[in-house]
Amino acid sequence: MAGRHRNTAEPRASTLIILVMTLVIVAVVIRAGSDIRHTAHGIDTMNDDAYYYIVVARNLATTGEMTFDGISRTNGYHPLWFWLQVVMFRAGAAGLSIADQALAVVLLQWCVLGVAFSLFLGWVYRHRIELPVVATASLLGVILLAYPKHLSPFTMGMESALFMPLLPLLLLLVQRSRWNWAGLVALLLVMSRLDTLVYVVFPITLYAAFKGRFSIGSVVKKGLAVGGPALVGVVVMMVSYHLIFGHPIPIHGVLRSTFPSINLQPNLFTQPIAFAKGVGNPGRLAMFHLPTALVILPLCGLALLKERHLRRPERNVALLVVLLGLIQLGGFLLFQEWVKPISGWYLAPLMIFSSGAVGAATANLLGNRLTLFLCLFLALVVTGLSGMREYRRRHVLVPHSKLHALVKSRPPEAIWAATDCGNIAFRTGAAFINLDGLINGFEYQDALKRLDLRGYLERAGADYLIVNVWETEPAIGKIEPMYTHKLDPALYRGEYDTYDFFVYTYMYHCYSDTIRLRRDQEVWRSGPERDGIISVRAVVFDLTG
Repeated sequence: MAGRHRNTAEPRASTLIILVMTLVIVAVVIRAGSDIRHTAHGIDTMNDDAYYYIVVARNLATTGEMTFDGISRTNGYHPLWFWLQVVMFRAGAAGLSIADQALAVVLLQWCVLGVAFSLFLGWVYRHRIELPVVATASLLGVILLAYPKHLSPFTMGMESALFMPLLPLLLLLVQRSRWNWAGLVALLLVMSRLDTLVYVVFPITLYAAFKGRFSIGSVVKKGLAVGGPALVGVVVMMVSYHLIFGHPIPIHGVLRSTFPSINLQPNLFTQPIAFAKGVGNPGRLAMFHLPTALVILPLCGLALLKERHLRRPERNVALLVVLLGLIQLGGFLLFQEWVKPISGWYLAPLMIFSSGAVGAATANLLGNRLTLFLCLFLALVVTGLSGMREYRRRHVLVPHSKLHALVKSRPPEAIWAATDCGNIAFRTGAAFINLDGLINGFEYQDALKRLDLRGYLERAGADYLIVNVWETEPAIGKIEPMYTHKLDPALYRGEYDTYDFFVYTYMYHCYSDTIRLRRDQEVWRSGPERDGIISVRAVVFDLTG
């Protein structure tokens, strides 16, 4: 009777897994179709920073120069996602219209994510019989990642899309002791985002080195196989960058991270709570953010300490995932440069680790049957929410579309300066000097240190400056030093004689000189729009007057 019961239960579980997998596929296809359809109609679906990648990759493919503004060379990108786009533009995307170029990037992104979900679900289907609890735990993790709010950081047009296949694949290869393949995937992961060398690849390399029978030779061999390619790749990249750009570290790495210097920022863990209170929407606390991970990762770790339904080898990998998530949290707490909330795509690895930890902990506590029913329930919820999101989704046409029209109306040789200018530079085709410094060269940072912002803009031939000015101070947290110039109620209302513009260098931790702009230099201003929870206007100044 026991054998007969087991034989009938396994097909039922297998059928249930297939049903849940089908629901996940439907949810992901709904989201992919929505992004592709909206992008095809000229509606923006990517983050502003994604267009930094696109513009630099297009310029390199068409002109041979790594430049965003056409003036200074830049290495402000993570290599793998950047070079995938360069290949795409060299293959013919550069000849497409602006709208179709954006669509090509979205299609590239969803090809990567499609491969990721296919690998996830294929592994679950293949192991649903011989490793049922592990397969169910993995399926629960996939469902959590398919939740629309959780999927968003992977669909912003950023390098985060590459984490979806690479991170789980690296862990799987290490678990199976495929050291050489793990080393190759670790190299690709680091080239996807450089800080994963410290926060992900190094801990995984230590785990791999001491996995199994211990001997000095074995530890060295496994460590070199897993971590060696990534380390060599980073060294080669740094030498190349030093020869090409005069600095071994990418500009965004210098400006976004303080590693190895500690910059303690516990406020990053309280900002989501303050923001939810500020907008009067407690439901936002249900979204994934740093406090969420801070709570669930230790709880998952405790749930995995005792063997219940997961065997020791699988629990060891799950505990490694918990540890990697905690290391990510520590990195945000100790080494984050900017004081504003963490960008969504930066949370992508933490989201993968947290989803995997929840799946493993739940399966270990509840076993296969109860976890499968939980998977079915959540899959129905996720699919329903994906359908509702698509039905209710209302993308706004590119912000400041009148501003875009103004830029296009000026001579094509005009040079503009602004912070956060990826989208407008891409959509208009105009030359934009990026003033927040993430996508230009180190000479700009040196100019800010010398209090020579005005001179830098004059030498670059800047004709116009765009300022997005706030009416009031944000109600949560500190104002980012780079954006202090945005807070000017008099400029917002148009009740000013002069306006002082300045920026901040995170490389040297000081403010630039001040450019005093007169009222008669203002050539255009937008109506009030929303920037998160505060009101903002775009104001354009003529720098040649």
